[in-house]
Amino acid sequence: MLENWKEPVVDKLCSYNKPNWTGCLCANDSFIGLRLDGMGLGGEIDTESLSNLPLFSFSIMNNNFAGPFPSGVNKLGKLRSLYFANNSFNGEIPEDSFSGMKSLRKVVMSDNSFTGNIPLSMVELPRLVDLRLQRNRFGGTIPDFSQEYLTVNFSYNDLVGPIPISLSNQDVSSFVGNSNLCGKPLEPC
Repeated sequence: MLENWKEPVVDKLCSYNKPNWTGCLCANDSFIGLRLDGMGLGGEIDTESLSNLPLFSFSIMNNNFAGPFPSGVNKLGKLRSLYFANNSFNGEIPEDSFSGMKSLRKVVMSDNSFTGNIPLSMVELPRLVDLRLQRNRFGGTIPDFSQEYLTVNFSYNDLVGPIPISLSNQDVSSFVGNSNLCGKPLEPC
């Protein structure tokens, strides 16, 4: 169905800054994203079809999506915010899942069952300011994020080792629930 969402159809998704369809986000009379929160949705996310849309924001929070992290999310190159929280996604997120996403500012993937390491491609997101991965099962060490205004929440995972100095100014609540994590703002290693 989304394959048909091309010009001029996309132009008709919004009028007077209001969406003509439920779940569409509009700004300046233009379609800018999808917010499909709490709609009982599940199944597979077809990122190939989504890549044809001018998506700045994509939110599917509080649904029934399960299985691995959707492949091809990094093809959504204009994306500024990604909200996958409170679903049943699981497994490891491939290292390159966020490669090349230079506009991405917010990633909210809390309350899932992701495992493995935090993908290193997240470290390469130059505009990232908000990263929420709490209440998953991420393991390993926390990568060294260098984004200047970044706020993180890694609480209630299985992370280990010292907290990178670049994140030592974060609130202690961002790291609680990781029994083998140490360093400022937690107890010294």
